[in-house]
Amino acid sequence: MDAFVNPPNDVCLQIPGGAVRLGNDTDATVFVYPDPSCSQGWDLVGVGAQWDAPTGMAAQSVRFGSTG
Repeated sequence: MDAFVNPPNDVCLQIPGGAVRLGNDTDATVFVYPDPSCSQGWDLVGVGAQWDAPTGMAAQSVRFGSTG
């Protein structure tokens, strides 16, 4: 997945093609979703942390900010 540069907070951002690994180099929590509309909460990635999807799964969207 290409990096989101200065992503807006509290906006659902789709991940074209999905992602099996995410690194959070922002100053906000990343909320990870298995669907493209950020409607099915799945996981979160803290500031400076990395996330790996379970085998056979991929994140389809993310939301940055303090609420999922």
